Amino acid sequence: FYNADNTKECRPCDNSCVWCTGSGTGECKTCNDSSQYIQYESVDGEAGTCMDETNSAYKCHDNYYNSSGQQCRPCHGDCLRCSGPASTECISCTTASHWIQYGDAITSYGGCHAEATENNGCLTNYYRKADKECRPCHASCDTCEGPN
Repeated sequence: FYNADNTKECRPCDNSCVWCTGSGTGECKTCNDSSQYIQYESVDGEAGTCMDETNSAYKCHDNYYNSSGQQCRPCHGDCLRCSGPASTECISCTTASHWIQYGDAITSYGGCHAEATENNGCLTNYYRKADKECRPCHASCDTCEGPN
């Protein structure tokens, strides 16, 4: 139920919700089915749509990440899969031809960019580790073929 227009008159939520901010499907705060995830349309949204989890390890649908518990929040527009909302937290890119530029040698996320024309497809100060994957060179190097 939710408080309609602050009148203290409680109205029923959509059937998919237990708690909500309104009667629509995208206004759930908790889901009726405890196995479902709430998919928010904004990073700081307070209500969303109850969704079944995907069959992948990510639980959330494409363009969303599991922010905490059973909450799916939107990725940055560059990211198909991500670990957070920033453009540097992509696990895979929305544009299939883009490469991931990782922030260090071990993280599993980075920023998406178009393939560079030089340096084996990577931007300056990065080396190509795998297909469409660029890792940073050692801080003392301008170019490299590996992390050291």
